[in-house]
Amino acid sequence: MNRTALPMLLALAACGGGTPPPDPPGAGLQVNDVSFLYPLPQGASQTDALLKFTSAGQRGPLLPRAFFDQVKKVDEVLDADGIYDTMHIVSARIDPCFPGNKPTEPLQCRRQLRLVAQMLELDGATVTTRDGTIHLFYDLSDADFDAATAAVFALKGLAGTRTNGPLDVNPVMKSEGLTGAYATALNQLILDFCGEQTLTRVAFMVSAQTADKWTFGAFIRKAAVLEADPIPRTTDKKEQNFEEHGSPTTRNGELVPAAPNDDLSTLLSQTELQLTDEFTLKSAVGSALRIENPEKETPMSIDCASCHVASRALSNAVTVRGVDTASYAEKWVPPSGYDLRRTDQVGNNPFAQRAFGYLKTQTALSQRTINESAAIAEALNQAHR
Repeated sequence: MNRTALPMLLALAACGGGTPPPDPPGAGLQVNDVSFLYPLPQGASQTDALLKFTSAGQRGPLLPRAFFDQVKKVDEVLDADGIYDTMHIVSARIDPCFPGNKPTEPLQCRRQLRLVAQMLELDGATVTTRDGTIHLFYDLSDADFDAATAAVFALKGLAGTRTNGPLDVNPVMKSEGLTGAYATALNQLILDFCGEQTLTRVAFMVSAQTADKWTFGAFIRKAAVLEADPIPRTTDKKEQNFEEHGSPTTRNGELVPAAPNDDLSTLLSQTELQLTDEFTLKSAVGSALRIENPEKETPMSIDCASCHVASRALSNAVTVRGVDTASYAEKWVPPSGYDLRRTDQVGNNPFAQRAFGYLKTQTALSQRTINESAAIAEALNQAHR
């Protein structure tokens, strides 16, 4: 879906009626000020410092068990109790314009806070993560979004320039720890607006026991029921798989089903990538760049698995085939002043499907997440000025 998202974000972010907070120190909001990746706890005793599904504020628990039990079990080893009890919030994001419409419909923005949860476990004395993931979406009223935005700017006041730089583990929480003033304020912000009352959507990623297959899907909340949401670019499929048959250094991935008339799959196979003709390669690279571009595609227009695998497959193609993406029309042209480098620890590991979280103890981000964060920061900064 072609649309100019950033101007729309700017307009919608500016239409709230709240009084802008005072200018924070630093150069306005940066990517780490709108997308928050928590550091992993330093030992088992710190795990309770991260929010859990049972954590509750004035809007109720973040994910009541009655809703959790309607979601596909995201781990093939643990039982439902084990998953629910060990899930913790590892990242959060504010968003002035999550699309609430299908690609063929006029844009309908939802003002949201979104949370990502993963399971924590111990490897000796080290806290690590399991790969299965649940993504929670909370819709905010205009008044609540104004209040949440003011709280985000207050966090920037605490951080100053420390949060400037590429998206990563939040630098302030990394230095202060999970019980510091910044993390405490962020947790309070989440509990003030997120909970059963505002929960509207739940997405999931199941990790197979063999660690080479992932299943994606999402639900729309309808009162007390979670209703499966068809995956974009498929024939009304409610689930989509990605399978990796290769190795960490030689990828051989497969989308099941793959989107029709899309050459992205060329980038998922090392053999195809090396042997394909220039025309097909250009089409595949263009597809990946569209997925990364918040002005070209939205979560309602792109299938889940393609969105999760595109960034690392594209980075690998740049290395293997010497692709120069600068001249591609599909490449996002960001506003100036934001650091869009992807510096996560997993690199181009084809077994890393995380978009904003962890693979075991390593950070894993997608370029789409980074680009969206810059667009959101720009929208909120423009509204604030």
